[in-house]
Amino acid sequence: MAERLSELEKWRVAELASQGWPTRLIGKEIGRAHNAVARHLRVMRRPPAREPMRSLLRLSLTEREEISRGLAGGESIRAIARRLARSPSTVSREVAANGGRRRYRACGADKAAVRRARRPKRSKLASCDRLRTVVKRNSSCGGRRSRSRVGWWRSSLTIRRCACRTRRSMCRCSSRRAARSARN
Repeated sequence: MAERLSELEKWRVAELASQGWPTRLIGKEIGRAHNAVARHLRVMRRPPAREPMRSLLRLSLTEREEISRGLAGGESIRAIARRLARSPSTVSREVAANGGRRRYRACGADKAAVRRARRPKRSKLASCDRLRTVVKRNSSCGGRRSRSRVGWWRSSLTIRRCACRTRRSMCRCSSRRAARSARN
């Protein structure tokens, strides 16, 4: 079980370590195991986690808070965008991607944006089952499909917006088909 050092012990460890004492002697001085002292010194010397740098093209947390206030005040997307000096489509996409007009929260939207920006990302092929089955079906000849026929991919795949939030994928999502059939 890991030993927890009290605040007084941590302060004494830092003082003795700054004087150049080895961990074994510091441990004997404060009455703790030298491993606990060494672990605390490693944590103390670790640099603080740096804040991720954001591009100026991306929305900041303050802009997201302004969007949240505007939506709560009943303003239109265009009015909010004008006040932020941003494109209305940017604000509209931000609101739509983070819960819509009623459920948009600035903090949650900012955390989600940071999470979406992280690398590495899962590939579209790994995240969409329907796309994976279409690709497997069409590459049944070992992936050496003849490209001599112009536009062979048009006949085998439909390219449209996918329900799994990919912009242009070769996925035939059933939810889009269901929505289209409900409208007709």
